[in-house]
Amino acid sequence: MDGDTLREIRSEILPVIAQIYPMQVWTLEELGGYRNWVCQISCGDAPLVLRVTPASHRSLRELDAEVTLVATLYEHNVPVAAPVELPGVPRISRVTLGERVYYITAFEKAAGLTWNEMRQGPREYREAGRVLAKIHRVTEALSGPVHRAAWDGNDYIRNAKRVLPPEKRWVLPQMGALVDELRSLPRDEQEYGLVHGDYHFANMLYAPTGLTVIDFDEAEYHWYAYDLAVYLFYYLLGRDPARMDLTAGGEVWQHFVEGYRTERALPARLAEELPSFLRLREYMLYSSVYEGVSLKPWGEWQRSFIAAAEERFRTGRPFVEVERLYQWGGL
Repeated sequence: MDGDTLREIRSEILPVIAQIYPMQVWTLEELGGYRNWVCQISCGDAPLVLRVTPASHRSLRELDAEVTLVATLYEHNVPVAAPVELPGVPRISRVTLGERVYYITAFEKAAGLTWNEMRQGPREYREAGRVLAKIHRVTEALSGPVHRAAWDGNDYIRNAKRVLPPEKRWVLPQMGALVDELRSLPRDEQEYGLVHGDYHFANMLYAPTGLTVIDFDEAEYHWYAYDLAVYLFYYLLGRDPARMDLTAGGEVWQHFVEGYRTERALPARLAEELPSFLRLREYMLYSSVYEGVSLKPWGEWQRSFIAAAEERFRTGRPFVEVERLYQWGGL
């Protein structure tokens, strides 16, 4: 989301929300967001989370498919923040601010703490694996395709040439070669389907009773192994991408796959595909960091990640050595 769009939403959205959700007394708190603008409105003891999505980011059909997916997961007892439908309010509201069109969707405010408010440990890692397996079991059983893009239509892949500065576009042929390689992988029903697409610790809320998964905005058709790779990827990067803690990352992975196995068998080709999916996510984050600089100057974490990623891209060194993955076990 560019700066002009963000400023437009902040300056004009309040009366629009008040018209759609005519509660007598409510407060609004901005929660953040990157491709979407997210806020919480509260009326008594019934807070709602509202997500404002530019039409340039998602179509109404894509959003409807996402909301249907989340509702289906909720019906199957997967711990997700359920979409909310209020009397007289469409589950996706179309609004116009200035010359731009936006869509507003309401979700339950899930209980729990964010990743930086609660320290995660083996219990949380196992639970994250178990819940992901439940998500995959439900999406694998869907009766037909839903209107969500395939992985190679993801904005971070498709728009990389536009967002990368000219002097960084030497990365594009490498990214393109990996995308072509992945397109040749088998797509059996047990291995390929609708995934969360952004399954990591920051998209979960943590409580003593378990965790709740949020933010299915990146839901797409992909190999199920990719969701597992994304979870590992961000724990490995940690707070200092230049000094990944592989020992701690290995412990996270072991507990995570242990939890996954309680609900579903691991993807059959996980061992051979995991390095490629980790690299794909690295390219996508690289693209995302350059896209995000228009909104906010880089901090030390972004500079450190870019430097470390470029060193791996230039030398061909994998994100994690395959031997290390086998040492961790679980494959």
